[in-house]
Amino acid sequence: MEENIHLPKNPSPYVKDGYIWIGATPNEFVQKSGFYFLSLGKFDTVRGYGIRRDYFDGYLFVFTENGEGIVSTEEIEFKTYKNHAFLIDCRKPHGYRTQDKWNFRWIHIDGCGIDFIYEQLQTLSPTGAVIDDPEVLIGLFNDIQKSAVNNYSLSVAKQGRDIHNALYQLVSSAQNAINLKPAFLDVFSYIDKNYDKHISVDILAKTAHMSKYHFTRQFKKATGHSPYNYITNYRINCSKALLTATDKPINEISLLCGFLSESNYICHFKKQVGTTPDRYRASQSVL
Repeated sequence: MEENIHLPKNPSPYVKDGYIWIGATPNEFVQKSGFYFLSLGKFDTVRGYGIRRDYFDGYLFVFTENGEGIVSTEEIEFKTYKNHAFLIDCRKPHGYRTQDKWNFRWIHIDGCGIDFIYEQLQTLSPTGAVIDDPEVLIGLFNDIQKSAVNNYSLSVAKQGRDIHNALYQLVSSAQNAINLKPAFLDVFSYIDKNYDKHISVDILAKTAHMSKYHFTRQFKKATGHSPYNYITNYRINCSKALLTATDKPINEISLLCGFLSESNYICHFKKQVGTTPDRYRASQSVL
């Protein structure tokens, strides 16, 4: 017969202005028996929200319900957006911020299996993945939150199982995205050769031998971006190389990278990078 072993006491939720926080202090059995949470909650940020830490216990698992955030670690910086999830190691320097509103669910996780899950995701997709079935993941987050508050009626084993299943949703979605990518090799090649020209979704869908609607959905699943955003990000990255390695004027770089005008380029650059092309160029100068 399975024994239900509970946390010492019911964690008390803190709720204020779109922020829910629930903390826990797991006992020795919980720490050695599988996955467990250190804290969890839901956060509806305000514009300009940001936080930077050198160290925090455990791993942070985030699922974005709406809006957009920017996540940075020692190795990479990436965007998170609706239905996207990620896992980062908080024991290393990290941060996250938003220029606009960002609504997300989060769990600080630890346990004997989390290191392995993290390494798997680092191999598959260190920037996380768009979740294949967001409703399933939201349901698991809800179950974990309920068990955190009402753990007197639920076993720690179920909490650990729900956390495991939530992490599986992320790993599975990352793997599925990788499986889709070979179907878009011709599309990536087309963008690489034609990013300085106008590129329509119709042409890309035809290149992939898909309908426009099917292509758009599958492309976002495979890359985490809509075709439009992927092309824009590609052009921005190409322009960074020109800003760093040449002294070409901004208006010329904007045209070489396929933007409609200098002002259009600056607007997109600032939105993605957080600064202007001129300032970016100055920051890359070698003294």
